[in-house]
Amino acid sequence: MFDPCSCLQIPGWRNPDGSRNTVTRFLGTSPAWSTMGDILYVANMASLPADSNLTRLAMSRDFGLTWTPVRAIGLPNFPVYKILAHPKDTKTIFVGNLVGVYVSYDEGDTFSVLGDSLPHTAVYDLYIAPNRPRIVIAALNGGGAWQLRANHK
Repeated sequence: MFDPCSCLQIPGWRNPDGSRNTVTRFLGTSPAWSTMGDILYVANMASLPADSNLTRLAMSRDFGLTWTPVRAIGLPNFPVYKILAHPKDTKTIFVGNLVGVYVSYDEGDTFSVLGDSLPHTAVYDLYIAPNRPRIVIAALNGGGAWQLRANHK
């Protein structure tokens, strides 16, 4: 059974031992995490060695009792600062990392850069307004914000 971290604790979700807690930790740092229905995504915020058996992203469909590594093909090996599950499309997730915003339309199997106009910079937060589900707002290093269009199927 895959467990991204024995100390994972997300508010409102179960710890790996099945107990509930409100402390948030992941590999010694605050995790990037997002929920969509009963799906929980978490990220390892560190860059991983090429020969590492760790994963950058993991998914749970049972409130954190079991974990599945997310393949994340195309997602560069940089720290992940933010994960955002699309509020209306359960297969779509966005990742903000050290070099921009990446999107997956297949629950994290494959990722591609979202938009071609965003400068290569750290993205620390992502937001989708409920009334504009195709627009993603990215909070950039240095305090700027960028608006990107997601192309949903």
